[in-house]
Amino acid sequence: MERKGYTGNIRGQFAYITKLCNEEMHVVARTSIRSLADLNGRRVAVDLPNGGTFVTTAITIFERLGIKPAYAFIEQRVAYEKLKNGELDAVVAVQGSPSRAVSQVKGGEPAFRPDPYSGPLQGDYLPAELRAEDYPLLIPPGGRVDTVAVPAILAACNAPGLLAATIVAVYATGGPPRSTTRHVVPTCFPVCGE
Repeated sequence: MERKGYTGNIRGQFAYITKLCNEEMHVVARTSIRSLADLNGRRVAVDLPNGGTFVTTAITIFERLGIKPAYAFIEQRVAYEKLKNGELDAVVAVQGSPSRAVSQVKGGEPAFRPDPYSGPLQGDYLPAELRAEDYPLLIPPGGRVDTVAVPAILAACNAPGLLAATIVAVYATGGPPRSTTRHVVPTCFPVCGE
């Protein structure tokens, strides 16, 4: 993010607290798309700018793999409708698996595309897989799709004079329930309630 000019001194702005969970990259695409490389020059929705999916895919993964899609910055629920109508070639979502939003996409034309854990990604990402048990409408029984995952972290704002920590956590639609935050904050930051 610093290299691209989205922010400066990000390491000085936040203090790492803990890893929460892994969030997998979900690539739902038309059947004409057989691999990520096929997305070169195609219309791909990567959610709204500056969100986790945008940062993870648009800035990092596609760039490292040398893929240059035509990005569409569209909210994901709208993007899945556009995919079904043929207005998009793929929708990318970086969310904890199983993702409620992705699991509701009907099979047929849209389907998952594999995301190989290749050399350019191995320094910062983890190998992962999407399973048929989690996505029965998109993956045949017993099947799996290889992908990559990125850790979601809990961080605190590192600004002097702040009385309470600012929590930065990305919760995917299918990830930990939001009520988890009510339990994490008092545990990690007991003075916040005072």
